Amino acid sequence: MKDTDFPNWFQVSDKLSTKYQNRFYLLYFSHILSLILLTGISLYPNVSKWTISFQIIIVIGVLISSLGLFLNKPDRKWYSARSLAESIRTITWRFVTRAEPFHEDYDIAKVKFVNSIKKITNQNQELKLLISADINEDLISYRMQELRNGNLQKRKSAYLSYRIESQLGWYKKNSRKNNFRSNLLFSIVIFLNIIALVLAASRLGYIEEKVWPTDIIVTAAIGLVGWIQVKKYSELSTSYSLTASEITQIKIDYFLYPINNEKAFSDFVGDTENAFSREHTQWYARKDHFS
Repeated sequence: MKDTDFPNWFQVSDKLSTKYQNRFYLLYFSHILSLILLTGISLYPNVSKWTISFQIIIVIGVLISSLGLFLNKPDRKWYSARSLAESIRTITWRFVTRAEPFHEDYDIAKVKFVNSIKKITNQNQELKLLISADINEDLISYRMQELRNGNLQKRKSAYLSYRIESQLGWYKKNSRKNNFRSNLLFSIVIFLNIIALVLAASRLGYIEEKVWPTDIIVTAAIGLVGWIQVKKYSELSTSYSLTASEITQIKIDYFLYPINNEKAFSDFVGDTENAFSREHTQWYARKDHFS
């Protein structure tokens, strides 16, 4: 299934999550960049109205970005929206595969499905106010009905392809990506610190110089460390790698153990979705301290 095949509340919360994620990183990056620029301007020897005005503008930028992070709390909205989207994704897969608690007749399962979405959306009233979608509109797509109406083999194949293998590919790819970025940025931090050390030592031969770039290099290195910490590259790489290993075992179990009846398939889907939910819960617990 594609994202557009999921309930509209999933699509809206997914877009909202991306929106506030980008806003959080933009504000945080602007904060770091402003501090680096402020350090650079302070090194300029010729003070004038223009340099002072530029400093004031940058300080205002630092203040705005700080207030944006503290008052608007985009990280909290990002994590809440992502949590809602993943919860809806999980119960949708349970519904379309006829797994418990949606294993009964369609009409009964539909009522339970709608009530489940209402329950998880009502748990976050702040987020609910940000989402303008109608809870009863486009809740069950044609593709969802088609998949649920399919026989056991079709539902098994769809779950393997669109859920297990899709998630496995995503976690493997993002584990490698975060590991690469972590190594790259830490290498840059080490390189900047070496440059700062060389500049600090060489200053002994140029004591009369009024301008020396050591401070701005150190500030840039500190800012980059802060960016690495807020992006959690290393932590996410390890977590995603462990989750990919768990999903690989789930895939092995799919072929190793017979799933030849509705009860066995329902139990398998339940166990698999619980594994995905554990990772999402751990991910939510890793949220930063701006909330």
